[in-house]
Amino acid sequence: ILYIGSDLIARSVFGEPALTNAFQLLAIGIPLMATMMATANATRGFQSVKFFVGIKFLLHPLTNLLLVGVLYGLGYDLQGVLAAWVIAAAIGAVVSLCSLVYLTRSQTTTSDWSVPWRPTLGYALPILLVMIVQVLFLQLDTLMLGALSSDTSQVGTYQAAARTALLLTVIPLSLGTIFAPIVSDLHTQGDYETLERLYT
Repeated sequence: ILYIGSDLIARSVFGEPALTNAFQLLAIGIPLMATMMATANATRGFQSVKFFVGIKFLLHPLTNLLLVGVLYGLGYDLQGVLAAWVIAAAIGAVVSLCSLVYLTRSQTTTSDWSVPWRPTLGYALPILLVMIVQVLFLQLDTLMLGALSSDTSQVGTYQAAARTALLLTVIPLSLGTIFAPIVSDLHTQGDYETLERLYT
């Protein structure tokens, strides 16, 4: 919908026809980013956080930062920043899907494993929609700056600085994600005493 209506949104809402390509890139990147986030989060269910941390907090931001720097250096502005984000999201989505398949196969005892698609999709689609809204919200600042600023090179500078600032959250968020599988496991085992001790 965003891709099809990108020209209408750019002209009617923002009054900037030049933003059409930016909205089209955003429409391509949102599902890729949501897929990356959902599948990376799913890997935590296997009592392992290395894939989640590696993909969400290292691979994606570092790839995005590198691509933003390269494209900005080549003279691209807002479209270069969004293209970098889309490419980094695509790489993250592929790596997280491969990681999830690897974990599923390595921890399944039978060689013939199958996914119950109907209940899985019924559970996953609402999560995917929440992730899409979250991704859209996280890109809103860049879009607003692109619409309001006459100097689009400033938007590229802002995006590069914002991505660099996100690297500061890697360590605390990485440590925080360790607790989710531990808490889930303790709750499943009914070990509420240990669970209470962790949080007191």
